[in-house]
Amino acid sequence: MALVMTSQLQVMQSLAKNNRDRTMADRSNGHSSPCQKTLSTAHILLTHTHCDHYLEQLLTQKNTDITHVPMLAIKPLAISKIKQKALYEADTWVFLSKHSLGENAELLKQHRSDQCIVAIGPGTAHLLSDHDITVDYVPEQDHSSDGILALPLFNTDSKRNVLVFSEASGPAYLKKGLKERGHAVIHAATYQHQKRDTTEIAQTISPIIDSITHITTHSQKGLDHLHTVSEKEYMPTLKQKTLLVTSQHMRASATEHGFQSVICSDNNGPTQIVNSISAHRKGAIYG
Repeated sequence: MALVMTSQLQVMQSLAKNNRDRTMADRSNGHSSPCQKTLSTAHILLTHTHCDHYLEQLLTQKNTDITHVPMLAIKPLAISKIKQKALYEADTWVFLSKHSLGENAELLKQHRSDQCIVAIGPGTAHLLSDHDITVDYVPEQDHSSDGILALPLFNTDSKRNVLVFSEASGPAYLKKGLKERGHAVIHAATYQHQKRDTTEIAQTISPIIDSITHITTHSQKGLDHLHTVSEKEYMPTLKQKTLLVTSQHMRASATEHGFQSVICSDNNGPTQIVNSISAHRKGAIYG
């Protein structure tokens, strides 16, 4: 009997040792138990026009691979001599994107006095601050023309002379909304969007398309051209990826374009974009 009990004890000890060895081997091979859910590496396709080093740094810290493929190119424009007079006359300057400053930073600083400065979002505000142009107002939530129109600044009895810095085609919706509120509006073109060749974009994306998990787009025109690339170059897989946009208007537009999974960042700042993607990834893992 003693011999049988000893044998059973040896078997149990051997099984326990094997289980420990198997667990250690699994860990050394990178395996985890069913209860140890971890985030796999994401691969994010950034489509904004210029490289944002801070955004890429934050994403890299989150176990993320990054590929930057711009949808649009930017051609900076100098503020015309005629519009330079408006720099003095306007009491409010409105900047509609990071590109709105263009190559006019020194000119604007020379004409800067007591104008009220409005930026469409935190990213634009940070860029202006980097050029020693202090921003007075940024919409809290909706970083779009609607967010600017909702600012208390433009909804009082005091009428303002507004100079809007933006893309050459002009902010028709914002101008209309400001004029309806009784404000005078002048537009200064500081850059021009140029759509990149769809074939060139497709050739860059095709080799990595299966590994892409998320796509970010930071402007309506960029979103529209991403849609064009998907349709013209027969890349429907792009619309199956999780798409991050930076306004509710863009979210509605992306859904209309046929993107199947759309998430919206609270603003267009790098930190919030990263937080939105991280929250989505965790939700996908943990439900």
